[in-house]
Amino acid sequence: MNGVLVGIAAYVAAQLAVGIVVSRRIRSEQDYIVAGRRIGPGLGTFSMFATWFGAETCIGAAGLFYQHGLSGGATDPFGYTLALVLMGTFLAAPLWRRGLTTLADLFRQRYGPSVERWAALLMAPTSLFWAAGQIRAFGGVVHSVAGVDLTLAITAA
Repeated sequence: MNGVLVGIAAYVAAQLAVGIVVSRRIRSEQDYIVAGRRIGPGLGTFSMFATWFGAETCIGAAGLFYQHGLSGGATDPFGYTLALVLMGTFLAAPLWRRGLTTLADLFRQRYGPSVERWAALLMAPTSLFWAAGQIRAFGGVVHSVAGVDLTLAITAA
């Protein structure tokens, strides 16, 4: 086993350990989704960027830069950053003041529970595709640095 694979395994183990420790403090949906609204704007900002700029974004953007030069990366990281900054600037504070956790909550408050359900159903596939992209990219990293079979690496991811 090479050093990079050991480093990746240690990183994943550290994430799992933090998750186990923190999970003992979760008492409600608010605790799980937005840390009970107890984190400040700085940690919230870093958390949001870490969520959006995962393995899929970093690997995909790096590949686009490699293939097309600077013009190849014009959409991925910069588009995500612009979207996060605009959403944070114009939507975060109003949603926070209303005590909302998700966009579906906004639709419930504004239009009723049936629209909330439809909004959640329409947004769920994008979350699944995003998660699949993260798993595929992480499997690709493990495959390339450790020489593990790609299917096995994706399954392990």
